[in-house]
Amino acid sequence: MKYPTESSEIKETADWLFDKGANVLALTGKSAELQSWSHWEDERQSAKEKDGLPWHKADGVGVVSGINCWRCLDVDDCENLGIVLKILRGMGLPDNYRWVVKSGSREGFHIWFLCPDNDAFGGCDNWIPTDGQAFDHIEVRWKNHQTAMPPSIHDETGEEYIFPKMPPKSEPQEVSAEAVREGLRSVAKPKKTKVKGGSATSKADREFDDPEVETIRSALEALPDHFGEDRNSEWLPMIMAVRDGAPDDSTAEALLKEWRPEWETGEYARVLDSLKGGPPEGVDPVTVATLFGTAQAHEWTFPDSDMPGYSLEDFENDIQSLDIDLPAEDSQAKARLEYEASGLIEKAARMDGDDIEQAASFLRVNGARARKCRDWKGTAKEKRREQMQDSEEDGDGASGPQDLEHGELTAWIAGEVDDHFALDGSGALYYYDSGRYVEGGEDYLNQQVKQILDDAGMTKEFSRYRCEEVRHRVVTEAPELWEDPPRNRINLLNGILNLKTGEIEEHGPKKWLSTRQIPIAHDPEAVGTAWEDALNQWMPEDGGAELGYEIIAYNLMPGFGRRKATYLYGGKSQGKSSFLRNVVEGVFGYEGVEHMTLQEIDRDDYAAADLFGTALNVCADLPSEPMEGTSVFKRITGGDRISAQRKYKDRFNFTPHCNLIFSGNGPIIAPNSTEAFWDRWLVIPFRNNDFTGEERLSEDELDARLQDSEELSALLNEVLRVLQKVRQDGVTERPSMRDALHDIRMQPSNPKPPHVGDSTAEASKDGQTEAPSEIENPETGEKCPVDGGKPSTKDFEKERGSDTQGHTRGVSKGRSFSKDLSEGDAVKKPDGSTGKVREVRPDDTLVVESSAGPPSRYKPEALEAVDEAPF
Repeated sequence: MKYPTESSEIKETADWLFDKGANVLALTGKSAELQSWSHWEDERQSAKEKDGLPWHKADGVGVVSGINCWRCLDVDDCENLGIVLKILRGMGLPDNYRWVVKSGSREGFHIWFLCPDNDAFGGCDNWIPTDGQAFDHIEVRWKNHQTAMPPSIHDETGEEYIFPKMPPKSEPQEVSAEAVREGLRSVAKPKKTKVKGGSATSKADREFDDPEVETIRSALEALPDHFGEDRNSEWLPMIMAVRDGAPDDSTAEALLKEWRPEWETGEYARVLDSLKGGPPEGVDPVTVATLFGTAQAHEWTFPDSDMPGYSLEDFENDIQSLDIDLPAEDSQAKARLEYEASGLIEKAARMDGDDIEQAASFLRVNGARARKCRDWKGTAKEKRREQMQDSEEDGDGASGPQDLEHGELTAWIAGEVDDHFALDGSGALYYYDSGRYVEGGEDYLNQQVKQILDDAGMTKEFSRYRCEEVRHRVVTEAPELWEDPPRNRINLLNGILNLKTGEIEEHGPKKWLSTRQIPIAHDPEAVGTAWEDALNQWMPEDGGAELGYEIIAYNLMPGFGRRKATYLYGGKSQGKSSFLRNVVEGVFGYEGVEHMTLQEIDRDDYAAADLFGTALNVCADLPSEPMEGTSVFKRITGGDRISAQRKYKDRFNFTPHCNLIFSGNGPIIAPNSTEAFWDRWLVIPFRNNDFTGEERLSEDELDARLQDSEELSALLNEVLRVLQKVRQDGVTERPSMRDALHDIRMQPSNPKPPHVGDSTAEASKDGQTEAPSEIENPETGEKCPVDGGKPSTKDFEKERGSDTQGHTRGVSKGRSFSKDLSEGDAVKKPDGSTGKVREVRPDDTLVVESSAGPPSRYKPEALEAVDEAPF
């Protein structure tokens, strides 16, 4: 049995995970607040305990790390699957390892595995990236932590946790602790704390690297011993304050454990994790300024600093003048504090060098948030420009980087960065890697700056301020990514294929200013039959493998001008998921593909922004709710510009050149849609079964065959063969495709028809399934009963018509046409499944209902009479 991934199957997912040895929790978002679970950190959950959890309130399922050797690596703030591949290879796991989860935040990954060494790591150790790795940090969730599993819903984005490759069929693979360390060391290093003469966990001996963290710790130590005993008014606000000021949750947890011992093991970790979605309902957010104000009320002062001049002494007085000890019930407290703190920017800008960075740090922890960030950056940049001009005027030919003045040093660092960067329309920075540009350029550049300074023995010169200066220089010279990718070239693993000449050009950062790359090597001599066999099974009989090649070719090239979206239509187990999974993984690669629904594309500006530079948007199991509008869809397929926005970035306009593929087994509901909407669809009926008989393959065997590198190169050769024809004339529409388009426009009178991922019909009280009561023909507006209820005899006879002798006109039955087919007759469909005739239409086609999918329309010669339909 495969991992249940439907959002309606939370309890089934929990049962599956429990059977594989995991302790499971009912989640709301990422929070496990629905139950008390600390005792399951150390003991195996019973089936009765598992079944007794409040699954009816849950929208997700979590797994507790530690029990039965289940462990998790949480790669945070990472959108690059290449980081995950490096870790997997270091751990000795295959590239297609299935226990990789993409977070619902869409900015991180979880890697699950088994390891019997319970003491190899702490409860949640932190590892930070080594040079050149584009992510924030890795949490080693070894024990005493819970982590959300698919298909849980992320509470901030509303997105599901998903398996970006394929859902697993068995428990995670077991690896050694040393293999885990090897995987971590391939991209990261442990985040250390400095220890002076004692245990790293000793409150008196620990010294954190970050002076901000030391300031928070100092403030906590100043609180009286009894402070924190009241959980709601003291304990929880301090947790929120520390989390607000600490660089990450692991550091916050360490600070809190020093301040007050946990009442239950892992309690701080659980509370910190729950706060990722914001404070509890009815509780005002608390900033670290509240901690400082409370500590000052108990005679605490800011620690001494080595910074000269204004940097701390005067600045401390200014901060202390703020009314930071505001009453919790004042809902405007935080806003006023931000306003007052932002007034310190002008004073802070008088300082020089790293003092500005320190001032920015204190402003940040005292409430100057993103709302004032631009004001701060503008003032600081102006100050830096003045400093650079002064340095250039006073320069006397320094002999090395250690002797350079401030502005000269920044210029030297920028010159030492030998990587290539580019910008998208929103100003986001990308870096060049292995033939294409990759997201995460800002983090990658910061890592390069640190490496350059480390190599020069100037680590102390590294700061966020320094990185911002270097970024400014890099951005000034960075080209913009192509909005319109080249139409006559394809970026492949082994080079850029020129479609006019057939030659392969070498990769180069100036040759390919795009994020697109097809993960296949071009080999004109490659031969294979795996894809031909599979496509012949999946595609309709009048299309076969040739139609499959055309569909892939159509979606392979960037979409220009007016084009069509593809809808894979059919019942369960007819190849849609297998086709999509292998096309996405083998032909397009997961990193170049988005997974948004029709509804998200039209209503979500942030989602639309993700289409910039995207080759393909794929959504399997199309949701059942109606589209709220069709305007964005029509602009995308019409080749028009759209407006979008990235979080914390300016709105920008661009022309999306992505293609769209969706799948489902029911109609697309587009209220008030016109012919202009339906003309933009290629509907491919998947009505054939997967491999049968002696040739039947398991899903794993089929995927392995189709993902073979030579088979993929052979597929590419077939796609290139039909590419020119498809570019000129489009996909040749077969009769079955036109019939399928008609089918998906037959809208049930119920506004929410079924799709894959939902029940294919509504559930009745006894648990049996019922088809929609009526189907409406959008061309004529007529409604026809399909739920077993019969129309009036008069209407029925009128629809069927009669011959010239007054006899009721029937339809020839079976392939021999020996009998007439009537309503209620049992028939065998082309895919081998059986059904019953629910309607004989005036054009002599028949509407057939079966348990394998929604009612479908057939020509009589496609059906064969049988004695009884077994459902």
